[in-house]
Amino acid sequence: MRSTTRLIADPSALTSIDPAMWDSSNTLVIAYCPSNWARAEPLLAALRRQLPLSKMVGVSTAGHFASTPDIHDETTTLHLIRFEHATLRACSALMQPESDAAAFGRSLGSLLADVRLSGLLAFTDGTHMDGAAFIEGIRTHVTDGVVMAGGMAGDGDRFGGTWLWDGEQQILCGALIVGVDGAAKMSCASASGWTSFGVDRVVTGTNGAVLTELDGQPALALYRKYLGERAADLPASALLFPLSVTSAHSSEPVVRTILAVNDTDGAMRLAGTVAMGSKARLMRANPNRLIEAAGDATMRAQTALGIAPGQTAPGNDHCDRAVLVVNCVGRRLVLRQRAEEEIEIALANVGASASVSGFYSYGEFGPSGLTTCALHNQTFTIAVFTEDEAVASST
Repeated sequence: MRSTTRLIADPSALTSIDPAMWDSSNTLVIAYCPSNWARAEPLLAALRRQLPLSKMVGVSTAGHFASTPDIHDETTTLHLIRFEHATLRACSALMQPESDAAAFGRSLGSLLADVRLSGLLAFTDGTHMDGAAFIEGIRTHVTDGVVMAGGMAGDGDRFGGTWLWDGEQQILCGALIVGVDGAAKMSCASASGWTSFGVDRVVTGTNGAVLTELDGQPALALYRKYLGERAADLPASALLFPLSVTSAHSSEPVVRTILAVNDTDGAMRLAGTVAMGSKARLMRANPNRLIEAAGDATMRAQTALGIAPGQTAPGNDHCDRAVLVVNCVGRRLVLRQRAEEEIEIALANVGASASVSGFYSYGEFGPSGLTTCALHNQTFTIAVFTEDEAVASST
């Protein structure tokens, strides 16, 4: 495997990418872009012309980064990953808004049902998609041993229009998945660092991502009671107090951000679905713990592949690992000027022989307790790719 990252300001800079080295059917190119499609499209079109054989993923972000802790909003960041012994399969599809996201996920996942996957990346729009239901649908066609990761596109802190690009078309509502098989190895870990407080409340009223009741009481009224004087700042203050939700299907909680509140019916709209009977508890942010959680997730993802923190492979003149980070936009807004510290600690733990890229998202896909993958909010999720030379040499 070889991998690298590039910060691209305009299409002319793409001439620095040598097609002889990078263009192949086993090359994955991820383009992290500003959400202004009119600005991104000319560069993406030029990228496709420069690397016509490569698998492409374009995603609008709420900020992105690579190689350094600097966070970019207006330029495009590329991550080029060329596998030597693995095979890539990419599939994408459009979805009608308000459609059944679980059924859509099952349909898209079925396109890779005949592939012996070692890992799968999934990206969706961040505006229309029910990420939790989509992942449930995808999982019906993915065996438990397959590592899954990815996230939902972003639009800065505006929470407006988001999009994906599959190398051919813009996807305003839909998803794109990339399956990896062969000698590739993939690991993934997620961590939040948020601190829960108060008592568990049972979800007694829910309609998908709309939470209506907790313990038989209107959800918003109970939430306001916990927030105290901070309730006057809703919905903005909700970013600082997400919910920790535990269901019967997972041994670990997932974090759910409150996106909007409805004073008329006392309901709260969350960034992902919650099941009836789940238990919810309030959470609050501690900047130090958020940053420590980023380091913890990085170390766990590497340990799963037998890689020591900061380890650099000797004798390589290129990066022999590729690291993808999907980080919640809420963490960036909470940490503010300290947001780069999360990236710094991840870079330090990864070491010099890995290329690193990532983006701020509207939802993260990663492991959760008993399930191979679930939708998270407010987490730092990291995926690590490498290739098993021993497997490759025996095939």
